[in-house]
Amino acid sequence: MRYKYISNAVSLFVICVALAGCDAPVLAAKTACTADAQQFWKRFRIAVLENNPSGVADLTQFPFIVSSGIVDTDRKNTSIQRTEFIKRYPQLLSQDPGLKIEPSTMLDLIKTSEQLKESFCASDGEQFRAGDWVFQVKSQNWRFVQVYVGDE
Repeated sequence: MRYKYISNAVSLFVICVALAGCDAPVLAAKTACTADAQQFWKRFRIAVLENNPSGVADLTQFPFIVSSGIVDTDRKNTSIQRTEFIKRYPQLLSQDPGLKIEPSTMLDLIKTSEQLKESFCASDGEQFRAGDWVFQVKSQNWRFVQVYVGDE
């Protein structure tokens, strides 16, 4: 009798998965960061840790997008150039990445992230996010392209 209940439970699980149109391997799949994304992150991280805003700017796409606002529907995108980026750089480093309950900074996240975590990388391999910082492949080169900030 006990086996009948287990068999029914397994059958229900299989039916639910089939109706959802997915299978267990897909649900468990992880997104690996590409080798070139990892290489870029190492170079970017070194520039940050050496306190080299100009070096970080060299790895940044301009115009650079600053997205402000708390909710997606209220977001305002502002394009800035290299000079403004360097001016705002200390503020960007001090922002909270929003990945933990306790407050932190992007600098702390960069210090503790020697490599990109799989959860940072998009499945298409052309973008990754570290906190609220966005990086993309542009003309076969990785670039820092956008940052999300709260209300400005």
